[in-house]
Amino acid sequence: MHDFETTLQPIESLPHSVAVEQGVLCGLLQYPALFPQVVSLLQPEHFYSNAHQAIFRAMLNCFEQQVPLEPIALTHALEVSGSSAMAGGSAYLYDLLLGSNPDVQVLNDASLKHWSKLLIDLARRREVILACQDIAESATNRGEATYLEEAENLLYLISETFPTDTMEASDPVEEAIKQLEEEASSPNGVTGLSTGFPTLDNSTHGFQPWQLITVSARPGGGKSAFALNLACHVVLQERKSVLYISLEMTASELMKRAIKAKAGNPNNLDALKLAAMAWKPFQKDLMIEDAAGQTLAVIQSKILKAKKRRPDLALVVVDHIGLIASELNGKQQNRAYEIQAITSRLKTLAKTIQTPILQLAQMNRAVDARQDKKPMLSDLRDSGGIEMDSDIVLFTSIERFEDRRPSGVASLTIAKQRDGVQMEIPLLFVPHLTRFRERPWP
Repeated sequence: MHDFETTLQPIESLPHSVAVEQGVLCGLLQYPALFPQVVSLLQPEHFYSNAHQAIFRAMLNCFEQQVPLEPIALTHALEVSGSSAMAGGSAYLYDLLLGSNPDVQVLNDASLKHWSKLLIDLARRREVILACQDIAESATNRGEATYLEEAENLLYLISETFPTDTMEASDPVEEAIKQLEEEASSPNGVTGLSTGFPTLDNSTHGFQPWQLITVSARPGGGKSAFALNLACHVVLQERKSVLYISLEMTASELMKRAIKAKAGNPNNLDALKLAAMAWKPFQKDLMIEDAAGQTLAVIQSKILKAKKRRPDLALVVVDHIGLIASELNGKQQNRAYEIQAITSRLKTLAKTIQTPILQLAQMNRAVDARQDKKPMLSDLRDSGGIEMDSDIVLFTSIERFEDRRPSGVASLTIAKQRDGVQMEIPLLFVPHLTRFRERPWP
């Protein structure tokens, strides 16, 4: 093969293999029909060589443009990106296609799988080494109070960035049939976690383990009350555990609300004591974490530790993402960008721990300026990332009299769900109990 050692091996200190990278690219050129199977697993950064990163980016570009993966098209893509000379031009691409390196043999699709697994393993090893360097620097810096959480999160992100296997074929038709059978055989079609709101359950089939659910409202719109209602239902009725991470209210304030709601009479001390005693056996199942002023790294660490302690963890609530502290240590950054990073990481975390995460988010003031007060997805503050990453978006709303007292009429709007319809669910709100319940349809 052509000698591009200065490009192919930029640094000798980290684990890498030119032959492995060539094996993957050779396999993709010889078996382009397999590219869709690896496109979701491999990233340009998995290649150590800058030249090979550029070639794989060119492959991605051709794939997106539905252009055949062959040297002429790839050469054009490299020229457009200005990377042709650095990547060795068409001559190197033909060498890859022909497999001129005797150490690289791609005989079939199994060979491509072999090289892909080796490539990802080497990339993972490099990330572990770099993460350990970051951990050592964080632990050495006396100003870093959260170095343990940072260490846990760095290693967690590595384990989630790299798949443990590649190109494992799955049958989407069989998976879909299995899910449809579960829906048909489950009570009211609920295959996930019941919320305690029948219409919501029927529409969503319950919260699924991999989902990120957003609940949003204007201040005083009931998002925290709704989240706590849902958490209490999961603990008391479903007999499952919940982690409630509160960045606004203290654990005692939330527990007071839960006791009042169960007592049904916030002014009767005896009823409140009885309700508190009734909560005693379940207090270990409603895990409330005060996290005021904490960064996402700390919050993520709390979630991972809770899941480790309670593998049966059924729901995580984060109240609310707008109060999560910046991790930029004073550096200027667009807040919308930070929120997008937060929702993206929470979405990944939900899929990883296989537990639905309910994140609360503020709504911007645009809804107040409209004559029609019906909330829209664009009303989410810093809405781009929230809307994109959320599997379900819910809006809570409480109607109020002119003096701002709640009227008791409320609503829950399903503004987005990936596998269902948008709809509005009429609710009743009991102010002195901060409790929602469904009301009969008119």
